[in-house]
Amino acid sequence: MVISVLAAAVSLLYFSVVIIRNKYGRLTRDKKFQRYLARVTDIEATDTNNPNVNYGIVVDCGSSGSRVFVYCWPRHNGNPHDLLDIRQMRDKNRKPVVMKIKPGISEFATSPEKVSDYISPLLNFAA
Repeated sequence: MVISVLAAAVSLLYFSVVIIRNKYGRLTRDKKFQRYLARVTDIEATDTNNPNVNYGIVVDCGSSGSRVFVYCWPRHNGNPHDLLDIRQMRDKNRKPVVMKIKPGISEFATSPEKVSDYISPLLNFAA
């Protein structure tokens, strides 16, 4: 009787390990696949004809130059627990949409009225 109880316990333990390993092993593979898919789709050109895509820009005004980065994301699903999938916009050649101008904005410290003309090419590019 002790041997049969021990055999049943070992069998139960074995099947539990197999089930847990398969369950979490599959999840790991699925997560790896999702990360791979995200990388692949991230390098595709942005579909600018898609009405469900929103756009935003970031202007980085540094001391050596200023850059504009264009980002895009699909319409949010409304669930407050879901994050936006924000990605850098890519042109038809799959290159990130970014533009840099020189000099840096610090050059206009003594003439701030010229900053509007300085930054205008970046905003026109992003538009």
